[in-house]
Amino acid sequence: MVLEAFPHKTDLLTDVSDSGDALADLRTYLAKLSFCLDFGGAASTVSGPIGDAIVDEEFAHLFRSTLVRGRRRAFVEIILRGQQRGQLRSDLDVGVVVDALDGAIHHRLLVTQQPFDRRFVDALTHFAASGLRLPHEVE
Repeated sequence: MVLEAFPHKTDLLTDVSDSGDALADLRTYLAKLSFCLDFGGAASTVSGPIGDAIVDEEFAHLFRSTLVRGRRRAFVEIILRGQQRGQLRSDLDVGVVVDALDGAIHHRLLVTQQPFDRRFVDALTHFAASGLRLPHEVE
């Protein structure tokens, strides 16, 4: 089963750095995730199970409790640290932020199949930063 390999392969995708700057950490995490999907070969490994999870509820539960939960936890950790440090808005709906970030990645993976390159990471980070920053910090 493909998911049996995920606990060993997802450490890179669930370990998040703590530089003291939440937006820098977000960018680093997005870059790591993009690298794994584009150059690390994970895109084909992840896209198949996503399709399987749509038609098989038992598999969907296993998929969500392994790969999806770990990636969401990584995003949440970065956002909550930023909020606790006063770097990010405290009124954010963290779940919606994670859905938007991860959704952009999955849209690119499954729909447009555009590359996960530096330009994408920079644009997604900039887009997220404009909504996550405290109002007095927005450029």
